Amino acid sequence: TERQKTEILMEHMNCGTCHALMNPIGLGFEHYDAMGAWRSVDVDGSPVDDRGEIVGGQAELVGEFDGLPELGERLASSDTVTACFANQLYRHSLGLERSQALACASEPLELAFIESGGDVPSLLLALVGSNAFRLRVITEEE
Repeated sequence: TERQKTEILMEHMNCGTCHALMNPIGLGFEHYDAMGAWRSVDVDGSPVDDRGEIVGGQAELVGEFDGLPELGERLASSDTVTACFANQLYRHSLGLERSQALACASEPLELAFIESGGDVPSLLLALVGSNAFRLRVITEEE
């Protein structure tokens, strides 16, 4: 099965270090094949096992989960994930690299997003209303 192949990768000395962190969460996606189509049975005809695990990271997230709905609930209820989503949206929308200045600039947006209960439309409105999004600094090169 695909799960068995994944377990072999996690045990392999050269590959295992990284795969032991990545693959357990990926096992939750087992209902999707390589092309993204839904499947109920594995290649050997057995039912798909979509149990996974978050390994390492924030204590509130670590642990086993049973399928993507349970993983989604855990991620959606995490203030850490909510703040990270807001930060990444801010960073990518403005084309910025990670920096301490960025962390300070995006913090109000992150806090507002958490307080809104993760309301994405509110986050988008706050982003496009921010000075960082609306104003541009002209450099000497321009």
